[in-house]
Amino acid sequence: MRRARFNRRPSPHPIARAVAPRGADVHIMSRDRPVVTADDAAHYAYAREGNAHALYRYEGPRADLRGAYLRLLKRASTREDTGAWRCHPIDALVWNLDETTATWAAADARVRDAFFAIERDDRDASTSCAPSSWRDDLGVVRVERDALCALVDATMAADAFETARRGGRDGRTASARETVGQLSENAAETSEVFRRDEGDGTCVVEIKPKSFVGMMIEGRRTWRFRGHQRLKTRRGERAETSAYWPIDLLGDDDAVERACEALMRCPQNNLRITRGGKTLVDDAGARVDDDDDDDARETLATVSRLLPRIVRDARDVFAFLFDRQRRGGDDDPATFRAVQELVRARTARRTNASLAPDVVDALRDFSLAQTAKDCGVLFTVRLRITDDDVRALAPPTRALSYTDTNGRARVCAYRPQIIDASLKSFAKTESWTRLAEDIAAAVDVDADGDRGREFSREMFETRPVVDLIRRLANDRAME
Repeated sequence: MRRARFNRRPSPHPIARAVAPRGADVHIMSRDRPVVTADDAAHYAYAREGNAHALYRYEGPRADLRGAYLRLLKRASTREDTGAWRCHPIDALVWNLDETTATWAAADARVRDAFFAIERDDRDASTSCAPSSWRDDLGVVRVERDALCALVDATMAADAFETARRGGRDGRTASARETVGQLSENAAETSEVFRRDEGDGTCVVEIKPKSFVGMMIEGRRTWRFRGHQRLKTRRGERAETSAYWPIDLLGDDDAVERACEALMRCPQNNLRITRGGKTLVDDAGARVDDDDDDDARETLATVSRLLPRIVRDARDVFAFLFDRQRRGGDDDPATFRAVQELVRARTARRTNASLAPDVVDALRDFSLAQTAKDCGVLFTVRLRITDDDVRALAPPTRALSYTDTNGRARVCAYRPQIIDASLKSFAKTESWTRLAEDIAAAVDVDADGDRGREFSREMFETRPVVDLIRRLANDRAME
């Protein structure tokens, strides 16, 4: 395994120069933001969606919009667009926002700034890049109302949207009331080594790491994902239980191999692999059918072989997410109940100003931990590069040697990004608590415990999970 020598920094992309600075109060920056018009909307195509956002890919002439996805907040209901997002009072307090004027984009940008702002001493020592280099967000844009309506209409007619709906998505479209969106970088179009791909194969691999921290039951650490899988199967939401253990992504070579094999075998929404406009793996599993060309099958076989090496090489990215998670407490329902009780009491009494600073910090860490449990890690991968490509690489893109399916020595380039590192609002604390309780009740200690994963015990001894309940107790001390 070898890394490239990084000799130079990439030049800023036109999008990054054009949009409002990261974390800026976007309602103040309105004069400087690019505007997406109804004419621009005609050049956008529905790409994919998450639980809270819909993404659109731009294929038009504007240089300041190319190379980025337009990311829009989905409406709250499938039946009607009930209104613009409203800032929860605890969100306003924790993120230092004006409750009456803050927009979703402003709050989300504030969260992302905090999420990636971690001191060097507090992250994995092996990292070669600052966490900020893993961000996918480029800034914010204003979206005209007519453009929003056009995008919603186009979404409803898109085959990909209907496929997502049949695959279990909730059918919500982008909200026509949110006139500010975000631009998320598409590294396949902005990084020179990927743009220069001459048929060598550039793929995009997305992994959902989920929660690493787990909870202690009967003196043993168990993991939320295992209990959640069992719960979904009992409820009929999943036909089969995945063998994926997220904690294996941080383990030894055998553990990483196990994790990647489990993801390939039963990807659900935890693994997605695309090449150009073709989906190779998604919720439905591998999509390389017998009538597909040999190149697609060869690409998928190569990515399957290469993925564990990329995950091991990018350990610093996953270790960063682990650190973000452990600071916000464990997955025990008691942790969620403690947050829920504080949020409910403070919201009802409207006495937020009296919260102790360390309690505000604890709530902020809890919120960021939920973000870290729900984000994705995206790898843009060019399967074959030359020695000249290696010498030209600049961080955060990395080079990695491997052996392909034919036994030939190859070097690939890959770039890691953390995507969907979004605001997790305290408005959802009650639903979080209910789900945590249901998951804990579904955990099988013998099946879901840490036996056979001794590496995890050393991890938690070295980097213990913070006792969030104790930190929140300082609020009661002020009563």
